[in-house]
Amino acid sequence: GMQAFHQVAQQTYLGDVRRKGPVTFAHFDILNFKVINEELGFERGDDLLRIMARTLVCEFGDGLVGRFANDHFVVCATMDREEMNAHINRIHDVIANSIEGTHPEVKAGIYVLEDSCTKASHACDCARMACNMVKRRYDKVCDVYDARLYEHLRLQSYVTDKVDEAIGKNYVKVFY
Repeated sequence: GMQAFHQVAQQTYLGDVRRKGPVTFAHFDILNFKVINEELGFERGDDLLRIMARTLVCEFGDGLVGRFANDHFVVCATMDREEMNAHINRIHDVIANSIEGTHPEVKAGIYVLEDSCTKASHACDCARMACNMVKRRYDKVCDVYDARLYEHLRLQSYVTDKVDEAIGKNYVKVFY
């Protein structure tokens, strides 16, 4: 499961100071998977999960591939952002045409390891947050967790934390 993935990623990719190249994490989500199960049946949904797993293993032969939950998969591989992005676009296209009668949409988030002290669990969380940011975007398949995304999430959190206080102190005015 998730903890085993974190442990192997930590030991294999993050613990090796002599690693060859950048380490990149990607979090994948098959959108509307529940709808596929409901409309086409669980057998077709299971087929889609198997196709997704096989596609990831083929694309990331030397990387680490794991299934975190239902329709969420994570990859850790030695490659840069551009190479990971190319893999993600190929996976997106394969999955979109994998099940007759529907066009499953795969979205992904990328996190490029910048600090060898980063924990694998943190890297996976950052990739997941980037994936969550792109889910509602029809024009993008993936996003990267970077300073821009961090600032966006920080501001979103600040507003959420302060909205009740702002209403209570009449900082917010409602106009009809």
